[in-house]
Amino acid sequence: MKFELTIAIAVCLACPAFAREASEESLPDFPSLWSAVKPHLMQQYDDAELLKGYTYHRTTSMTQMGKGDSVTATSNLEFEVYYLDSGPFNKLISRNGVKLSEKELKKQDEEFQKTKGKAPHRPPWRGGRRQRSPKEQEELLNDVYNAFDFTVAGREVREGRNTIRVDFKPRSHPNLKTTVGKFFLTAAQGTVWIDEEDHVLARIEFELMKDAKFGGGLIVNINNGSRVIREWRKVNEELWLPASSELRLKARTFLTKGYNTRIVDQFSDYKKFSVETRISP
Repeated sequence: MKFELTIAIAVCLACPAFAREASEESLPDFPSLWSAVKPHLMQQYDDAELLKGYTYHRTTSMTQMGKGDSVTATSNLEFEVYYLDSGPFNKLISRNGVKLSEKELKKQDEEFQKTKGKAPHRPPWRGGRRQRSPKEQEELLNDVYNAFDFTVAGREVREGRNTIRVDFKPRSHPNLKTTVGKFFLTAAQGTVWIDEEDHVLARIEFELMKDAKFGGGLIVNINNGSRVIREWRKVNEELWLPASSELRLKARTFLTKGYNTRIVDQFSDYKKFSVETRISP
């Protein structure tokens, strides 16, 4: 990748006319971009259907923080994930760099054999999110479109692919229908990078600029400064799958339990697997 990038830079420097033509190529207007991207958004938000039949490696780093964002605890977990019709099976490989014992691994193998024999189903809740009907999905997407002022800011190359950068910030007094829209979208601003060829999200990062309060803050109060960064990567020239995710959460629930956490997930080594697969030792 570094070699290819060096060659590309050399070509552009040697051909200023080419560089000028590329930089001056007109950018799409946002309504046209939205029409191309919209069909892919819910799949990227709820990626269960995309991940079915894949196994992949996931590392999770969790940092708990106290006053002044001082670190109070850390943990690092390593998983081998098998995405079955019934949902993901997370095989824990190590905790804080220490491999699990043979006894613990054998127990997980037994659990895996039981899990993969379960009938496929679509639970109302998956991965901490409630599954939405097609009507609810459409309402949420409409709220995303209506909640923000979008600015097509330019082109950027990410991992060797051309992307369109779009900045977004909340509109004043938008007409929103969903709870997510009213509770969360009105407080967020950020940037999204859209793959210019496939019209999918390559990266999104956003931050809360004010507290997001649900139930007047009595149920959930997510504090300003909380942020999310997610990246996707095209795998085997077929599918765009999660590459990394970072959550920085400052929140309080029911006026009692507080959260001051940073969670970073890294995803790699995607492979297709058969239902006859046994989990690796």
